[in-house]
Amino acid sequence: MKTLTYFVLFLLTLCSSWQLSTNYFIILPNSNIAIHGSSNVNTFVCNCTQQFATLPYLLDPTSDQCYLKFHHTTLTLSTKSLDCGNKRMNTDMYETLKADKYPFIHIQLHNVNIPNYSNKEWENIQAKTTLQIAGTTKTVLLPVKMKILSETKVRLVSTQPIKMTDFHIAPPSAMLGMIRVNNDIEIEFDLIIQYG
Repeated sequence: MKTLTYFVLFLLTLCSSWQLSTNYFIILPNSNIAIHGSSNVNTFVCNCTQQFATLPYLLDPTSDQCYLKFHHTTLTLSTKSLDCGNKRMNTDMYETLKADKYPFIHIQLHNVNIPNYSNKEWENIQAKTTLQIAGTTKTVLLPVKMKILSETKVRLVSTQPIKMTDFHIAPPSAMLGMIRVNNDIEIEFDLIIQYG
């Protein structure tokens, strides 16, 4: 309960008197980002193996309601940091995501609605983002489960289904079309974030 109180005070400060300034956060090593997919013969998971440096975030107060508004806050993933478990699948994934032309996946955070905090272990929040894959950008509202770990640490968990064709990506096939990857995939985040 003490941790929750500290975090609520922190959020209230942001909502009422925050001055536009750059701060920093880091995604800790025990975090996970993965793409889940399936084909007509099996399922697969491609885990992000990238280690993240300290990243900036810029918060802006709003006047109409209490939510966090961000500027220039982008998570950049190297497409070739995705590991699907074997070299052939990795090569197919990189070709599918056009990694040579678009070597990065960008997730830009715009705003986060602040919930009415309770004594629950997890809180449901919503984050407005833009997701850029293979050169195509889409606005995505991410449903996020948040767990407060300390005054400066939070865990964020989200699973977002997308269609590859929405990003102008053709689902790959192999063995003369006998194996076909399904259009629907899921991007899964399980992030431990330390901020200051």
